Amino acid sequence: MEKKFKEEIILYVVNKALKDFGYDKIDRLQVVKILYLLDRLMKQEAGNKISDYEYILERLGPYSREIIIELTSLVRRGALSNTESYYEYTISNLLESDLEKIKKVEQAISNMNTEKIAAGIIGIFELARNLTQLLDEVHNLEEVKNGKIGKVVL
Repeated sequence: MEKKFKEEIILYVVNKALKDFGYDKIDRLQVVKILYLLDRLMKQEAGNKISDYEYILERLGPYSREIIIELTSLVRRGALSNTESYYEYTISNLLESDLEKIKKVEQAISNMNTEKIAAGIIGIFELARNLTQLLDEVHNLEEVKNGKIGKVVL
C-alpha cells in the first residue's frame, strides 16, 4: 500500500461503525483502539499500516494524540458532532470531499483485501461494539501486555 491515511481513515472508521455496523455513536477510545487494531492487522497481513499514526502505550493501552486532534478538527468543521458526552461522536454533515476520502480508504483496503483482512475488519468492528471487551482485547495483546508505558507500540 502506498498512501497512509490520517483524516481519511478516521472518517472511514466513524462512517463504517455508524452506518455499516449500526453503532448509535462512537466513543473516542473506540476510534483509537479500532484504528490501532486496523493498523496492526494491515501490518501483519499486508506489510504496512493503513494509517500514518504512531501509537504510544498509555495506561488505557495504545494511544495517539494525533487521532484526538483529528477528531476535534472534524467536529470543528462540522463533519462530526459530539453527543451529550464530549467524547462520543456521530456523523453530522459529510461533504462530498469527505465521502471521496472514505472511498479512497475503501479502495485501498479492497486492493489488498484478502479473506483474512476482510474477516479481521468485521471482527474488529463487532468487538468494538462493547468498549470494555475492546479494551480487554487490546490489553491482552502481547505488545501491550509486555510493553513499556510511554513507548511506541506501533
